[in-house]
Formats: sequence, C-alpha cells, structure tokens
Amino acid sequence: MQRLIVIAVLVAAACTKQDSSSAGAGGSGSSSGAGAGPGSSTGASARPAVITQSMADTFEAYVAAFEKLVNGIDATHGDCKAAVGVIEQSTKSVAAMSSKGEALRDAMKSAKGDSAAGDWFGETFGPRMQAAAEKLRGAGEACKDDEAFRSALNAAMAEYPMMRKKS
Repeated sequence: MQRLIVIAVLVAAACTKQDSSSAGAGGSGSSSGAGAGPGSSTGASARPAVITQSMADTFEAYVAAFEKLVNGIDATHGDCKAAVGVIEQSTKSVAAMSSKGEALRDAMKSAKGDSAAGDWFGETFGPRMQAAAEKLRGAGEACKDDEAFRSALNAAMAEYPMMRKKS
C-alpha cells in the first residue's frame, strides 16, 4: 500500500499545476480552437508548440490505459487474485506501448522547462489522473496487504513513463 501512496503522490504532483491554475475541475471554461483530441472535454488551453500531437496522443493512450486498469481493479470488488489478473493483463497491454512511451519520455525531457507545456498537461490530463488515482486508492484498499497484488501493481506502474523515477 505504501507503493500505492507513492504512486498517488506522484500523480498528484504531476497534476498540481492543474489544481493551482483552475479553481473548478470540470471544464466550465471555454475550449480554444486547438482543443480537438486529448483534452478537448476539459476546456484545456491550446496545446503549446513544444508538445507535438504524437506526444499528446501517446500521453492520452497511457492515461486511458491507467483508467482502464483502475476500473478493472475496482470491478474485482476486493478479490485480490482477480485484481492481480487484471493488473497482469494491463501490464502486457501497456508494455506493448513501450517504444512510444520512451519517445514520449524523451520528448517530455525537452519540454521540461516550458511552463506552458506543464500547464497544458495539467489542464488536459490532471483531472482524469487525479480521479483515477483516487479510485485506485479505494479499489486497492482491500488488497493492500496482499504481496502478489502489490508486486503486480508495482510492475504495472513501472511500465508508465510518467510514473518511473527520473533518470
């Protein structure tokens, strides 16, 4: 469960810019013309030039995979063995995206100093990542002491480029 908390902290830290830049989470603001694709439903601002469409699409794929993982764990209703099965399947799916993930991670390093890029990622993906992280905390509670669950979840999180330790 400590690893779950660490993951939740990492996700929350990545989403902090979104919290400080918009008081309402739900997209009551208007969407700009560049809002098509990832983030259009959150009212995110225009995508900065440093963030390519490929980066946005890849990040979207990882966020969607994380949401699917969390929903799958939640659907097991505390059956730890079933949750491990869900996690292992998710890990295989996410691992299949590894080349795109490495390219995303490399590209994000180049965008690191761009505050507009950080703001855009936070506005576009922050609410969804926060919601999924909160749901994971609840869904994983029943299995927090199950070693197989913790091990599988740690392995799954290692496949997400935005959740790996910075190198």
